[in-house]
Amino acid sequence: MSNWELQKEILDRVLSKFFDSKPITISDLNLVVTEPYFNFPSTKETMSEIFFEDYQVSGLVRSNPAFLAAYKYYSRTAQHSSRYCLVVDSGYSFTHILPISSGSIMEGSVIRLSVGGKILTNRLIETTSYRQLDVRSEVYIMNQCKEDSCFVSTDFWSDLERAKSREPKINTIAREYVLPDYVDVHRGYLQEQSSINAAADDQKSKEDRAKMQGYTLRLANERFTVPEILFHPSDVGYQEMGLVEVIEHLITERLPSAFRSGAWANCLLIGGNARLPGFSQRLLQDLRRCAPTDLPVNVFTPPNPQTYAWEGGALLASTPDDFDRYLVTRKEYEENGHAYCESKFPVM
Repeated sequence: MSNWELQKEILDRVLSKFFDSKPITISDLNLVVTEPYFNFPSTKETMSEIFFEDYQVSGLVRSNPAFLAAYKYYSRTAQHSSRYCLVVDSGYSFTHILPISSGSIMEGSVIRLSVGGKILTNRLIETTSYRQLDVRSEVYIMNQCKEDSCFVSTDFWSDLERAKSREPKINTIAREYVLPDYVDVHRGYLQEQSSINAAADDQKSKEDRAKMQGYTLRLANERFTVPEILFHPSDVGYQEMGLVEVIEHLITERLPSAFRSGAWANCLLIGGNARLPGFSQRLLQDLRRCAPTDLPVNVFTPPNPQTYAWEGGALLASTPDDFDRYLVTRKEYEENGHAYCESKFPVM
């Protein structure tokens, strides 16, 4: 963040929705705030300053999404016996792999990949613009198209063969994506396969279908070749390891031996890309091939990977003993300054 005046306006707008019509004010409350991984020290200091000095909050906890997600994960009864887990946070800008030990992020072992949802969207835009329609200026629409239509293949070469077929009964991958016209269609949607088959059986022309449902994109192998970049970024020119290779390298080369069995058995998948159908199954399938045969491998994907960190923050705030462990009050901040905050906040 380089423009704090703009950030302050955003915070004012967000917070006003919660406090304008209520008898309480923000100065009466404790806040849990998340921040990006590898955040700059100056940014951390300014963030604490804004909340304590401008908003006058009663107390503050600054944290990373992986810590809050792991806190929620540890609260599950089945995981009480485990001290370790591996959080894979695949978001819009980056993918982070973060080992967690006894609730703390092992900062020295965290790995960041440059491949995230933004690169996938850009790849879909590039492919679509080359093959069908120039959508280079429609980033928002194509990001929705990616979210609605893409999936991660668990058998890439088999799906690639199916996507080549012109027979609808064989090629169950091809779909038509209806683009929004903002008159009748305000958000694009994926056409059902049955509708496409019916149109083919009736031998309707492409022009007739376009008149009926507006502009459409025909998507075939793009649906799964775009997310494949997460696993093989070198295929499109990114000189770094894929997700599974990085996890294997991290566990086998950079983590202590005592940690490894817990990391294989407790892989937590969060972030927007985790919502792609098949992502969890593909990751589990590939990790199982890499792990020693005598160790269990599990990948846990929450019902909503995007809000799982928020759920962890809500859980932390409702658990007084744990919350007080990380909370810095305004009085403590005024007496001890920023260095005290950094020593107490669960943030890397």
